[in-house]
Amino acid sequence: MLRTLARELDDYWPRYLSHHTHRKNRALHDLGDLAVLGSCLTLNPAVIAGGVLVGYGFAFAGHFFVEGRKPATLEHPVLAGLSNWRMFALGCLGELEAELARHGLESEGEVGFGVEVWRERLVRAVRPA
Repeated sequence: MLRTLARELDDYWPRYLSHHTHRKNRALHDLGDLAVLGSCLTLNPAVIAGGVLVGYGFAFAGHFFVEGRKPATLEHPVLAGLSNWRMFALGCLGELEAELARHGLESEGEVGFGVEVWRERLVRAVRPA
């Protein structure tokens, strides 16, 4: 079963990425992911449920208002959820742009927030000139 899920996830990943090329959409996903992670720190089920709702709200707003399409979560909830956290991790590690390029995709739009931007600012701040 896990091998099947891993194979499905690998097959789905390029499609998921193609729905997340706009930086503003990804930044809204980042805010949602941070809401989920922050709510999990409370260990309070009601707060966690609220964090998940807020997280989905940010992600759905990114799809509807930035990319003009319905979220992939509606068609493949498990694959989309796993892919979202993979995208978040790659953004935190500074590897998302390379992953997009590996699949023949390019980022579009500009944004002043999100884990990719924050990571870049942090790296510049701690690296000697």
